[in-house]
Amino acid sequence: MREDRNGFIYNNLSDAIMLKRLNEFKLMLAEFGSFFKVAFSDIDCSIPLVYEIYKRIDQRADYYLYFHTDPNRPDKPMEMSQTKEMSLMAFWVLKYKPLSLPVLKAYSLFNQKNCTINEYFAAYCIISYAKEISSRSDIMSYFTPKNIDVLVYSFMHRDISKEAMICYVESLLNVVEY
Repeated sequence: MREDRNGFIYNNLSDAIMLKRLNEFKLMLAEFGSFFKVAFSDIDCSIPLVYEIYKRIDQRADYYLYFHTDPNRPDKPMEMSQTKEMSLMAFWVLKYKPLSLPVLKAYSLFNQKNCTINEYFAAYCIISYAKEISSRSDIMSYFTPKNIDVLVYSFMHRDISKEAMICYVESLLNVVEY
């Protein structure tokens, strides 16, 4: 993220930060397969698309910093919340589809669930985040297989903007928290 707010000029993520983000993504991928207990083995990941996803998230963070910080209160910069960051991760995964399976596995998944692995990964991002931040011990009871299927179906077949994804995740987290 930019240090200087004297003009809105985006600077790409440094190589060191990008390597850190790629490692975080690979860790999420490893946890993803065990979370669904489904044969999501042999997942291929497009590094350029993952880089673009993190770049877009970082650009949005700069947007919040630059355009939403009160000019009369520069000591209190507006920073993007972790919820918004995770929502954008899910949005950009759905948009860019950086994950793929071998042809036969991808075909089988599409025939069975009418989706790609990317919709499941976006759902995983939201569910694992809800699990991480929730104080409820029964949080996972909300994410039944049927509810996950509805979420995955929505991700595959409905148009969702960045703003709608942020609102959806924030409202979902409010629902599961109470």
